[in-house]
Amino acid sequence: MDYFTSHEKSWAYREDQMPSTHPVVANIRDLEDVQVNFDAITYAKGGSVLRQLVAWVGQENFMKGLASYFKKHAFGNAELVDLLTELELTSGRELRDWSKLWLETSGVNTLRAELTEDADGNISSFSVLQSNHPDYPTLRPHRLGIGYYNNQNGKLVRTHRVEIDIDGAKTEVPELVGTARPDLILLNDGDLAYAKLRLDERSWQTTLDHLADFTDSQARALLGVLHGIQQEMLKQNQRTLFT
Repeated sequence: MDYFTSHEKSWAYREDQMPSTHPVVANIRDLEDVQVNFDAITYAKGGSVLRQLVAWVGQENFMKGLASYFKKHAFGNAELVDLLTELELTSGRELRDWSKLWLETSGVNTLRAELTEDADGNISSFSVLQSNHPDYPTLRPHRLGIGYYNNQNGKLVRTHRVEIDIDGAKTEVPELVGTARPDLILLNDGDLAYAKLRLDERSWQTTLDHLADFTDSQARALLGVLHGIQQEMLKQNQRTLFT
């Protein structure tokens, strides 16, 4: 998964912010259309959305839904709606609107944490804010992890993690209220979601100072992508992808 995070998804993020971006779903009329549409959006973003779907319905529910789908449509033809129907039955999640938001719209959302601390350094409020580019005004539901990382004996170690649903422009996270503020807060811990990240100032400084010190290789890969793309855009004297 580290390779997918650092290579395939970064490819998708770049292409999804170009004027040439398009939805994952495309109208395929012939083999030429297949060749034209086999790009970072279809392949890399499509794979990212599939991973998010697994997280959204749950791994066990996803596998049960797949088994039911294959059994029901063995030796026959099927459509996306047939798969969604089985996943809805096993997970209890409504997926028709989810599918439209993820597969039939373009662009990538930006996520950032908004938090306050009390006098003792404990978190008194925590929210995840979601935004979009004005040209692509879609806010999507996400299932994602939020990880706390602290510097322990020269290593950045995950000390706490929650997994939540977010939707809309602002999602409160009461599970984190009362916890001690860590050195680094990582939204999308585990890289389940497809979204750009904007770190708070303390977390960003920790990343700059200790990127090589993560004990979790996927967290290092995820933040390495963030750092690398931002530096690339700054060198080109363009607006950073992560603002």
